[in-house]
Amino acid sequence: MTKTSSKDYRVRLFYFVFAVVLYNIWRLTDFLLKAGVDGEVDYAPVLTAGECVELIASALIPPD
Repeated sequence: MTKTSSKDYRVRLFYFVFAVVLYNIWRLTDFLLKAGVDGEVDYAPVLTAGECVELIASALIPPD
């Protein structure tokens, strides 16, 4: 979670919603990866949150 000292509720709400969306993308990607590879869905993540962030960043930031 990011930290902010802003008193503006819109900034705080944006950070919260953005964090929730990233978390949901990570869990969905992990679920689909497990279902597609093994067919067995357990609770231990195959894809870590850091790896998911790297994948998203590589898709959003064009290579040099």
